[in-house]
Amino acid sequence: MILIRYSLFLMLCLSLAWQNAYAQCTTDAGSISGPSFMCTGSMLSINNQGNETLDADDILIFVAYTGAAPNAGTVFASSTTVNFAYQSAFLANSPFKVAAVAGNDAGNGTVDWNDPCLSVSPPLTVTCLPPPTLTPGPAQTLTCVTPSVQLDISANQQGLSYNWTGPNGFTTNVQNPVVSIPGQYCVTVTNQAGCTATQCLPVFTNTSLPNISIAPPGVLTCTNTSIVLDASGSQGPNYVYFWTGPAIAANANTLNPTVIQPGTYWLVVTDATNGCTNSAAVVVEQDVLSPLIYAGPDSGIPCGGGTTILNGGVDGPPQPYTFLWSGPGILSGQTTLTTEVDQPGTYTLTVVNTNNGCSSTDDATVFPGPAVPQQDFAVTSNVCFGDSEGAINTTFSVGQAPFTVGWSGPNNFTSTTEDITGLPSGMYSLTATDITGCTHYANVVVGGSGTPLVVTFNTTPVSCTGNGGSVIVAVSGGVAPYQFNWSNGATGPVVQGLFPGTYTVTITDAIGCSVVVPAITIVQNPLFNLTVNELSNTCSAAVLQALTTGGIAPFTYFWTGPNGFTSNSQTITAPIA
Repeated sequence: MILIRYSLFLMLCLSLAWQNAYAQCTTDAGSISGPSFMCTGSMLSINNQGNETLDADDILIFVAYTGAAPNAGTVFASSTTVNFAYQSAFLANSPFKVAAVAGNDAGNGTVDWNDPCLSVSPPLTVTCLPPPTLTPGPAQTLTCVTPSVQLDISANQQGLSYNWTGPNGFTTNVQNPVVSIPGQYCVTVTNQAGCTATQCLPVFTNTSLPNISIAPPGVLTCTNTSIVLDASGSQGPNYVYFWTGPAIAANANTLNPTVIQPGTYWLVVTDATNGCTNSAAVVVEQDVLSPLIYAGPDSGIPCGGGTTILNGGVDGPPQPYTFLWSGPGILSGQTTLTTEVDQPGTYTLTVVNTNNGCSSTDDATVFPGPAVPQQDFAVTSNVCFGDSEGAINTTFSVGQAPFTVGWSGPNNFTSTTEDITGLPSGMYSLTATDITGCTHYANVVVGGSGTPLVVTFNTTPVSCTGNGGSVIVAVSGGVAPYQFNWSNGATGPVVQGLFPGTYTVTITDAIGCSVVVPAITIVQNPLFNLTVNELSNTCSAAVLQALTTGGIAPFTYFWTGPNGFTSNSQTITAPIA
């Protein structure tokens, strides 16, 4: 029992002696500061705050280590100064810790890791980063349809900053900027450790307009009714063609369209590679003017037989013409303007302009006997369409009086007098046999207005609120301008503010021809009555129906009621409050 008590006393004494020795440690490594990141290949420098406390046999060192605390097994780099030369272990052990360590000097710039008074400063955590690896996107090209492009750069790290430079002083800090000027663009990318990488990207431009060239076109004529335009000088490997114009008959999307009308034709050429377009126009002209010809005055076979001459003619500037007569008795001159014939009938002269292939025809009549010259007739034409006020007064300069006369004309007209009156417009044929038995012939035309006055009108009835009715008149034919004389004194084609009733208007054209439009009736829209019929009624709602009598269907309905109720239906369900 005595032995046990002694042992306990001895152990207690030793414990108190150790605690007393530890309580006497004054070593303090102080504190440090420094960067959280470093770049591969760079020196690691930290800041010592200078607040360490060292014993006479202590040394202060700076260590890089892994794990929870520095010791002989976790420290992979140490320095007696605040500067660490770079070593690959920094990257291999990243992130790692850096601390100041104070303890007994073990020589060779290290401490005694078993020193019971060893002191370690609060550590810094340092991440060692290599420069970022940059991956550029594809080269970009500015075109007519892509006037701006986005530069594409990607990197293998986060938290990076970008600094672009380019043409015309271009700068930006956007990772993937949009640019619209060709040239070389370079970006410097910096990570959190200050490591940088630089990459340059070219931006090209392709905005060349497609070549376009159109050959002078041909001319449309009576024989050449279509032409093919020639834009073969506008060929390109990726060109798209589109023609516009008055009348493209075929191949509007080719270099050689077929056109059939004169006018301006535009070719738009698009380069499918860059979207750029170019255009040019060509004017197609037309020469389809037919010759102005006449087959000459009517003629006749002399009494007793023989021949007569037909003298044709062509008006206008000289042209290369061909002539051809056709008829029952051509003796000579069939291909000239003057032909000799010996048979009565109709003779046709055809003249062709060989420059454009256009032709005209005209007829001359050869009578069985001599023709009465047109100057022997004084003709009075009708002024207005449909008039019968024409007249023909005859003074014979051929044959021997007296004459036995016979006239025929429109609407089975006949007469046996030399002078005829009250004639509608049209052709009148004369046979006149003189005292010798020779019969003379003529065809005489009584002219007149070519088109009748045609009138249409629209009316608007008097409204149920009393607003006046109106009439709008449209006139065609005759000779403009027109005058209007209404039965109520109005003088224009539009009459407003009319009361119910019947109105007439007389319309006169510029040459005095007139037409009367009778019985234009203006009516008044009938009034109508409105009643409301209750179809059903419950405690919660009533069904109401609007009923109309009179008026003109269809009707529109608009209900209003309590609490903002509205409806456009004829029948409604109205809630009962």
